[in-house]
Formats: sequence, C-alpha cells, structure tokens
Amino acid sequence: MNEQDKIEAQIRNVLATETGSIAFSEKLFSRDGLFSLLAHNREEREALVQTPLFQEAQRRLSDLQEIEMNQWLPKSSTRETRVIVSALDAQVAKQSN
Repeated sequence: MNEQDKIEAQIRNVLATETGSIAFSEKLFSRDGLFSLLAHNREEREALVQTPLFQEAQRRLSDLQEIEMNQWLPKSSTRETRVIVSALDAQVAKQSN
C-alpha cells in the first residue's frame, strides 16, 4: 500500500467514524488535514476536489452540519431560518479551509 492509499484509508475511516462536524472538518479539510497531504499545489488541489472521495467528504460534512443545526434550532423554526443558518455554516467551513 503506497502513501496515497494509506491517506485515503484514513480519510475513509474518518468518514465512517467521526460524528461531529468541527472535528470532521479539522481532520479532513484543515491546513494540516488529510486532504492537504494529497495535494501540494494548485493543479493537484483542483484535481482533488473533483474526486469522488473528496465530494463524498463534502457531502458528509454538510450532513453532519445539518444534523447539528437541527439539534440546536427549535422545532418551530422556519425552513427559511434553517436555510440561512446552513448557508452561514457553509461559509464558515469554507473560510476555515
């Protein structure tokens, strides 16, 4: 197993086990996160974000954020409020990358 395969296995492990959006994001998308180990320049990063593994990780992060948002917002919150909060969470996650 080469280094890339090892890193991808670690990413899949995080996908399967991490249940908190902040820890998930830090482990995968931060400057020191696992995805940063797979791409070292702009061209590699542009290719990386097109991979099924990266896209799956982004979907999982969105799912975790949605779950956490639903836990914090009262049940009576409007759909519009939930959409706004979700959009703000996405911007925060994007800026942390």
